[in-house]
Amino acid sequence: MTSFGLYSRKHKPPDPENCSDMILQYKSSVIDKCGFVPEYKLPSDERVELAAHYTETVIIQRSKEQNEKYYREHVKSAYTSGTKTSSQLLSNDKNHSIRIDQLFSPDSDGNTPKTVILSGDSGRGKSFTLQKIMLDWASGELYSENFAVVFLLKCEELKCIFKEMNLIDLLSWSSGLTPYQISQILQLTPERVLFLIDGLDEYVSHPPIHFVPSHTNPSKKTSPMDTLKNVLRGVLLPESFMLVTTRSIAADPVMNLLKGPQRFTEIMGFSERGVQEYFHKFFQDELLFKKTYESVKDK
Repeated sequence: MTSFGLYSRKHKPPDPENCSDMILQYKSSVIDKCGFVPEYKLPSDERVELAAHYTETVIIQRSKEQNEKYYREHVKSAYTSGTKTSSQLLSNDKNHSIRIDQLFSPDSDGNTPKTVILSGDSGRGKSFTLQKIMLDWASGELYSENFAVVFLLKCEELKCIFKEMNLIDLLSWSSGLTPYQISQILQLTPERVLFLIDGLDEYVSHPPIHFVPSHTNPSKKTSPMDTLKNVLRGVLLPESFMLVTTRSIAADPVMNLLKGPQRFTEIMGFSERGVQEYFHKFFQDELLFKKTYESVKDK
């Protein structure tokens, strides 16, 4: 079991009942934070329920070999006449789609991935999907048997923090739990921790990623991005699981930074049924829905 140095020496061993209360408190705050999203058609201070506007996207899974081939073609296409359209990709891969509740399911050999990479071009809904996963976990609708606690870390925010933090401080900052509460939870169930790490391509472009010394001490303070690096590679909290998002173009370099075993997936957008569902949520009038949907479909 992972030792949490500074905090574990000062306090008694974690109490399971106390940790359960802490996690329930945390889940309540997650629901308050993730349950709503901005509605850009409304004034800036108004929000709508995420669940009411979320539409399930098409996520496909590839083997490592398929991903390497796809990545080479994707990079090559950026320098030639153009990339494949999303409709072409969806047509080719629609039979391999999986749901978000299957991301950490064992494969045909019974192996469960430690790291799932969810790639996709900008605007495909990667961040939105992570927010939905957080909400569903906190509501008891997703991964409740798999993971005792889920933390969301956004690389775009982390790279702007210049104060040095250790892992416990970083998770306290992102979750609102105290360092003591974080330490207690991580000591009790390190193998049931899931990290959702959004925008890992921001990490890849954040130098100097190749010169950060590894350390196994969760009490050691470094920059947030350096602390994240040691989580990504499994140096810190190796028992934990990760779901990371990144742009498609950065997926291959990202895979080399992460602990295994890995599963590569890509978010492709909506299926035709999903598009219809999406438009139905915004256009209650049936005639207006059909007119708008057909207009977009024909483009």
